[in-house]
Amino acid sequence: MVQVIPNMPHPDSTGSERLVLKLLRGVDWGQGARALNSLNLPAHLYQRWGEIDFLVIGPRGLLAIEVKGGDVSCANGCWIYEDRLGRVVKRSKSPVVQAKDAYFSLIRNYVEDAMGRGFDTSVPSGFCVVLAGAGRKELDGLLGTPELPDELTGTREDVASPGAFERFLKRVAKHWQDKSGAKREIAPWDVERLVKTLRPEFDKVKPLALSREQTINELVELTEEQYEALDLWEGASRILCMAPAGCGKTLLATELFRRARAEGSDALMLCGTDNLARTIGETLKDTTRVVSLPQLEAMHADHRPAADLLVIDEGQQALDPERMAMLDKCVRGGLRNGRWAWFGDPNYQLTIDPEVARVALDELRVLSSVQPKLRKNCRNTPEIVQFAELASGVQIGHALTKGRGLPPKTEEVGGDTGAFARVVGIQVRDWISQGIPASEICIIAPGSDAAEISRRAGLVGGFSVALWWEVPAPPNIVRYCDVDEFRGLESPFLVLCVPSFEGGDLELSKLFYLAITRANFALTVVAPPRVMERLKAKVEASLLASLG
Repeated sequence: MVQVIPNMPHPDSTGSERLVLKLLRGVDWGQGARALNSLNLPAHLYQRWGEIDFLVIGPRGLLAIEVKGGDVSCANGCWIYEDRLGRVVKRSKSPVVQAKDAYFSLIRNYVEDAMGRGFDTSVPSGFCVVLAGAGRKELDGLLGTPELPDELTGTREDVASPGAFERFLKRVAKHWQDKSGAKREIAPWDVERLVKTLRPEFDKVKPLALSREQTINELVELTEEQYEALDLWEGASRILCMAPAGCGKTLLATELFRRARAEGSDALMLCGTDNLARTIGETLKDTTRVVSLPQLEAMHADHRPAADLLVIDEGQQALDPERMAMLDKCVRGGLRNGRWAWFGDPNYQLTIDPEVARVALDELRVLSSVQPKLRKNCRNTPEIVQFAELASGVQIGHALTKGRGLPPKTEEVGGDTGAFARVVGIQVRDWISQGIPASEICIIAPGSDAAEISRRAGLVGGFSVALWWEVPAPPNIVRYCDVDEFRGLESPFLVLCVPSFEGGDLELSKLFYLAITRANFALTVVAPPRVMERLKAKVEASLLASLG
């Protein structure tokens, strides 16, 4: 049977793509057959990014598959169908033409270099399209035309079962074999060579520092695009925004506060932790009006500031009755009549009884004048998003970054601090040796473990460490922080250490959700066997659930 690589859906996969992935596992395509899932073509002939949804490689042939879901139609040369986000899009190229472009880009830019010119015509090799949401009768008038050839187009009937899908692929392979006159199958060693060429386990083409710079710059550009969402909220009296981690809540809260202050408002911004308040306050050079909830609680009630506009970030930490009452007095007119903006994430980030939080959220819903939705992840690469979803079971959102980051790593070690320090020290030293500034690396762990592990890791790796909140810090210092104090913050390169964990599955999911989503580009999780087994079990359970 076909081995799918990777054996899980891409975070943005449609239901049709997930169905095809599932069917491919039941297809017999010869010994050692593989199917590359969502193989990117960065050297595409006609656009910056081209994608083959699936590339099947086996003795029976090399086939590039383009998958479309939903209804498909064509009017006056304009093709209409659903993209992977469920949006209706219009294209001048038919799905088959898209598959053809991607296929020939693959051959010219990759296959010919590795296998020699003429390889693609010496074996069954070509492209096809699968319109999983459309039946043959529904495509009457389109199917069989030059832009949608019957022999290259799979329909709903062809994805009814693994057997039906295998028969379709065999039909496609025979078509291309007859067309090229190919006399032989693909040898097993050529299958391996093609896979290694097209989907290497390690990307050795671009230096890590260059890849990181491109991805981080892209994240910045995309977060700037989200500022436009603020225009929709201008004039709204009370904003309630709940969204998963990484969707830009802190970004938007900070920008809303910055704009209000620039207009002369005495706005006040409240953050969940001291670290986040300090970071935002120093970034905006407005430290007296950016305050953490713990700082506010420590003030005498008569000395707490009040504001025309109250902006609350990490609002899920302010849902208990005492803090809600405190917030009510911090905004003129109170929560009922005042102007406020609440940003938070109830997913696994509540610090109080969920029922108590629900009552407070229901009250905020009634009082709010607008409840914008954020569904696009602007913090993490697709790999980080997918790993966080699998480890926590929470859907985080569509990753906006167009490129690829590094696959998250897991390192299993013994439970003593020395073993952790050795692994962490080697990982950090490796990143630094590849040109990553030490200031873009952070080590986090629950409680007080972060300090000791980081100190000893620095001795192993030959680098200096400092607490996250010790600012300003030189660029050659690696930061460390307690996981809980890292709420709302982020780091391009992150090491998560979990020396031990005795809590239940829900508590462990909360930890993974909070910690993993702090990484922008690269993540390494270091844990003892017992914790690693629980992590792997969570990933496997989430993966099975996602595949139905």
